[in-house]
Amino acid sequence: MSLPARRESAGRRSVVGMSTSWRVRMRRRDRASAVVSGVATAVYAFVGRWNPFEDDPDPIFRTLSRPMLVMALLAFGSAVLAASGQEKTPVVRTAWLPPLLVAWVALSGIWAIQPRLAHARASELVLLLLVLLTVVICVWSGRSSDFFQGLFVGVLLLGSILALFGLLALGGGRLAVLGGGPNTLGRHLGTLLMGLVYLALRSKRKTYRVWAGVFAPIVGLLVLATGSRGAIVASLLAGMVLVVKLRPSARTALVAITVVGVAVFLIWSYAPASTASVVDVYDDRIVDRTFENLYLSQRDVLFTSGLECARTSGLIGLGTTSFASMSRWPYPHNVFLEVGCEAGVAGLVVLVLTIGTAGVAIFRSSRPSSMLLSSWFILALVGAQVSGDIVDNRAMFVYATLLLAIGQPHGEFHQSTF
Repeated sequence: MSLPARRESAGRRSVVGMSTSWRVRMRRRDRASAVVSGVATAVYAFVGRWNPFEDDPDPIFRTLSRPMLVMALLAFGSAVLAASGQEKTPVVRTAWLPPLLVAWVALSGIWAIQPRLAHARASELVLLLLVLLTVVICVWSGRSSDFFQGLFVGVLLLGSILALFGLLALGGGRLAVLGGGPNTLGRHLGTLLMGLVYLALRSKRKTYRVWAGVFAPIVGLLVLATGSRGAIVASLLAGMVLVVKLRPSARTALVAITVVGVAVFLIWSYAPASTASVVDVYDDRIVDRTFENLYLSQRDVLFTSGLECARTSGLIGLGTTSFASMSRWPYPHNVFLEVGCEAGVAGLVVLVLTIGTAGVAIFRSSRPSSMLLSSWFILALVGAQVSGDIVDNRAMFVYATLLLAIGQPHGEFHQSTF
């Protein structure tokens, strides 16, 4: 081969090598961006609605200065970066139901009773809409597995931090730390508990299974220590669904039960003060108030007010925050009543379709990662019936969007996911 021909061949190989190297770097960047987007979404869902500028007279500024803004923008920006170099895959239409509902409720602020208060709430809803679009973009770009891995890691990290603060606060009554009030904290810890159960039963690494089995009963005790009856019931239901769907082998189940039993025995033996505090909260909230005195935390009054508001809301609703304008409570502590009152029949129909299609997706799910996501959605859904508003229960809409978006063969999580 002549010298010019050899030079030309070497040049072509160099160009091909550079092109391959560039594609590899781009794939790594896109994957890392999707993981970061998932972590930021988890932080957005877990961070409390606290704000160092809460005394500012402008309610919109008070809302937008919260840490949720930073996390929502980080999640969305990372998702856009992850999607920049990918072949796009179609997203099932039902995945647009949660964003459509949130957008409709935010839009209802235009005809709300108190526009200024409604605009402040609408700004929170716009952030939630941004995060839901983040989920859709990650699935659209074929990065659902990477996004879910980031989401899972974020849940474990944030949940563990809240659990640590909870352990330090044991002995002072009901737990309520950085994640918000006892009800919100209970749901966050319940979400962490589902992740630990999943690791204990399905992780490919023995070390993960053992440590998850050790920490799961500790987190379970912390859920009890919150005294949140909604979070306790939601965690039990979600846990049962997760275990049934995972179908662990007899050997795996026996090992998990043994590890959990040993952990409970050690906790009970070497931390009597902490366990006594949990028992006191359980006796007060569950035994005494619930079963003996039928204490409902005024939920019966709230639900009655919410029903009356929903009956007069009409097709398009009275506008977001209208319930707060008509009563002395900020929201009815029930997602159906809140949507029915503030978004009307139109919003309620979209909500029912969202939950119904998510239920079908749960029934069809066959991969472990999808089952974990299903348990998170069930936990958030049950909790949303007795506590919080749409923004407090934003995790429910995040899980629903991801659950619906992966309801297709190419959108499923890869087998290698955890």
